[in-house]
Amino acid sequence: MSEESLDLYDSEVDTLLQILGRLQVKYGTRRATFENLNSMASEAMDLCEKAGFLVTVSVFDDNMQPKMPPEITVHARVDAELFAGFDPDRQQWETKKGVADDEKVKKFLTKGGTKKTKVDIEHTLEAPEKQAE
Repeated sequence: MSEESLDLYDSEVDTLLQILGRLQVKYGTRRATFENLNSMASEAMDLCEKAGFLVTVSVFDDNMQPKMPPEITVHARVDAELFAGFDPDRQQWETKKGVADDEKVKKFLTKGGTKKTKVDIEHTLEAPEKQAE
């Protein structure tokens, strides 16, 4: 099974190298403990997501021995704005479009709209062919 390679722009390579440099400075002198390696992997994935990339970080080999250096694989681009936090312009647009007019969304929002709120929100999606009609 062959994987397609992802062509990166020079600016994207520069961004990824900056992330690697930041991780190297922070974790380069730390011991290769389970906690340090997992912390580095988590931070690498977060930083890459915020920069617009989907990555995997492999810190252990098949025998559960630390990989030195860890292996970071870039799989795809993602919309970095998904990880940018709350966007007031998007909220204004959604308000104007009536996104919250759906009864299930209203119910969720009136109960606080937090992760702790256990509201069963089901949404059915029609096939794309039917949506175009």
